Amino acid sequence: MNRLILLFLALSSLLSSSICSGQRLKVATFEIQPKDLSARTDPRADNSGQLCALLKIYVMDKITEVQGNVMGDIVDKGVEKWVYVSDHTKQIKLNFEKHFPLMITFSDYDYPTVSEQMVYVIELEDANGVKNSANNIYDPAEDTATVKESTAANEVMTVKQPTNDASRETTETLEKAKKAYNEQEYDKAFWLFMKVNMNPEAQNYLGQMYFYGYAVAQDRAKAFELYSKSADQGFAAAQSNLAGMYLYGERKVVKANVKKALELYHKAAEQDDLYAQYTLGWMYSTGTNVKKNVDEGVKWYRRAAAHQPPSTLSEMAQDALKGLGY
Repeated sequence: MNRLILLFLALSSLLSSSICSGQRLKVATFEIQPKDLSARTDPRADNSGQLCALLKIYVMDKITEVQGNVMGDIVDKGVEKWVYVSDHTKQIKLNFEKHFPLMITFSDYDYPTVSEQMVYVIELEDANGVKNSANNIYDPAEDTATVKESTAANEVMTVKQPTNDASRETTETLEKAKKAYNEQEYDKAFWLFMKVNMNPEAQNYLGQMYFYGYAVAQDRAKAFELYSKSADQGFAAAQSNLAGMYLYGERKVVKANVKKALELYHKAAEQDDLYAQYTLGWMYSTGTNVKKNVDEGVKWYRRAAAHQPPSTLSEMAQDALKGLGY
């Protein structure tokens, strides 16, 4: 009987030890580092040649395997582990030496997918709330009225947990992002747009930021990609922006294609996009890149001039009509 009791105690001790060594980890923060160029300076590509996104995972335990669209081996830098995943990856599963496996679905942290050549930071914490973290974390819950110039190369931005009302959350985030963009707070705007980067309006704004180099390194190819994604969803401003790239061409990105540009301008103009309407008015009335057709030009100038409230472009359309005698 005593032997049975001792055996039971020994097994209980082993079980307790196993449970303690097999604690669960969870995601403490999921962050994007728009100014971290690691994915560009140390790039990897997937099997199709598409450049990868880089996940920087902070955890003390050893990661033994990552399941998902992973490219190459894990780069172990101590607490910081680098994992390269292909563009549009939606989730990964981490296996550890001393902890239970952890599935991370990116949409749970406001990122439906990850984007090529972007760096994301994932900080993990254990059941006791002990977090393995990166340094210099920017918290948008703090004062974001003014986004200061970062003195650190690897400034990161904290993403809050999603709410149940995804549609309302997206709308609110977009409005905050556009306000920051219009106030030239580009770091803040980029972070907010990236939170809803599957939304066509956000994609168009992100395209503009890459096109002009606002908060990120100028990348016309990335701008073209984002404009295309937004335009494919029928977003008029993106169709107009994409048309401009086709009209003139962009070195090493896209060749000039007037037919495609006209097609996109017409799609945007039919949705009452002011810039597209004015551009069509100018092209047709002057015969620029198209056969001259004053009547067609006047039609589009009139639609542009009718926009309310008046803007610089609508007033320019009115002046153009007067110059044509209308």
